[in-house]
Amino acid sequence: MLAGSCDGVIVPTTTDREKRNRRATAVAKRRRMSRGRRGELPALPAVKKGSDQRYYHPPAISGTLTLKACPATGIFAFWVRV
Repeated sequence: MLAGSCDGVIVPTTTDREKRNRRATAVAKRRRMSRGRRGELPALPAVKKGSDQRYYHPPAISGTLTLKACPATGIFAFWVRV
């Protein structure tokens, strides 16, 4: 049996500034297209608000992550013991 624990993860998020830049690039590319080609494309969806931070730190899970092998099949299984 292998047991270990971790104190958290860092999840990258898309900031509001990055979303605005990507949107501006998409709009610029569409404007450069011919009218016929542009008419085939669906309208861009409304812009959703981006994150105000570059990384998100989810709340820590207290417990132990355990890895065990099933003796019959040899398949490994993970679970968290809280």
